Amino acid sequence: MSSRLYQFLIRTVDKHVPPRMQPFWNHEAGPKTIFFWAPLVKWVLVGAGIGDLTRPAENVSLFQSTSMLSGVWSVTLLELIKLQKA
Repeated sequence: MSSRLYQFLIRTVDKHVPPRMQPFWNHEAGPKTIFFWAPLVKWVLVGAGIGDLTRPAENVSLFQSTSMLSGVWSVTLLELIKLQKA
């Protein structure tokens, strides 16, 4: 079950994907699925965290770090629960 907005975006982008990129675009773990975006976003967050290593400690936001950590773990746990039920 997906939203109307998602369906609209996919139909719109489908028209502009070059033929040689179609296998990647239509792959079961391609950019149309959470299996592509979730790991990508997690790695972007890791990169942001590594970037914070060079910042002085007083400039790193505790609230931002905590919210990023809780967001990543909540999504991960929800996916694990779905896998256990399957």
